Amino acid sequence: DGDGLNDLEDPDCLGLPFMPDERGTVDFVVDQTSDSIDPDPGNGTCGHAGQFSCSLRAAIMESNALPGRQTIRINSGTHLLSIPETVVDSAAGGDIDILDDVILVGEGAEVTTLRIVGGSPGARIFEIGVDDYWPDPSPHVVIGRVTLADGSAVDGGAVKVSKGTLVLAESNLSNNEAIGRGGAIQSAENASVALHRVDIVGNTAGSDGGAIASSGALSISQSSLSGNTSGALGGAVASEGTLSVISSAIHNNEATQAGGGVRSGWLAQIRNSTISENVSGADGGGVAAATRIEIESSTIADNDGISGGLAHTGVATLRNSIVARNGVQG
Repeated sequence: DGDGLNDLEDPDCLGLPFMPDERGTVDFVVDQTSDSIDPDPGNGTCGHAGQFSCSLRAAIMESNALPGRQTIRINSGTHLLSIPETVVDSAAGGDIDILDDVILVGEGAEVTTLRIVGGSPGARIFEIGVDDYWPDPSPHVVIGRVTLADGSAVDGGAVKVSKGTLVLAESNLSNNEAIGRGGAIQSAENASVALHRVDIVGNTAGSDGGAIASSGALSISQSSLSGNTSGALGGAVASEGTLSVISSAIHNNEATQAGGGVRSGWLAQIRNSTISENVSGADGGGVAAATRIEIESSTIADNDGISGGLAHTGVATLRNSIVARNGVQG
């Protein structure tokens, strides 16, 4: 109907639920859990020649320097990022900057963990399509079957998507922190993020989006967001672009301001989902929507906010949905 709601991405359009290791060739295998750089990016060899070991950082440095899309398998274990940043927007230290199309796949979120440790203070894990890099990259990045933990940054505690597309599947994000927006993930206006079968638990943002702060397109399917905390809007999700939540659970999150579970500033669609037991210090204990929201076959229950479970200042359409047992503060 031209209003943008019909353009919200279905996750299946982004290549999900396919997992990379089912699609053939693997270019690099990350078998070293400690952090190290690649001494000669673009030569096709990950790490130091003759050492037969490849770190996550070295593999992505190689991928950034090679043409086309590479597939990187990350072996089980806890892969530590410890090298401090010395050059801004470089994969050689601090967060790992991804500048080209790549597929990263672990052996399972329960056995493959990517974690920031003390040698790299105040660093997230990945930045995709960095702000100030030239030529201007807008990579398509698929990450699957990993846990991203203990990241810390100004925005996007674990992942910042400055440009391009992130597809994250069958993964966990936990204990990440942002001083500003997006405790686990922050994405810009010209970026897209799709989550499929992802658990986002126990992340914190000083400002909007305890789990995710998105200014572009955000799609969440078959996922669970719980125990996240925001110092401003959106205990779990703060969206200023298009938002689609399908077959997901958003529960037990908390926001100081509006939207204990979800705060939408533009267009939102919630379908076959449950939003429950969230708390806000202002409007919308479960959901706060500013422009337009469609809710279908969903439940918004047991949330607590100044105006109950659902607050909207624009157009709200509900079909076959339950809004019940929500508390009203004050």
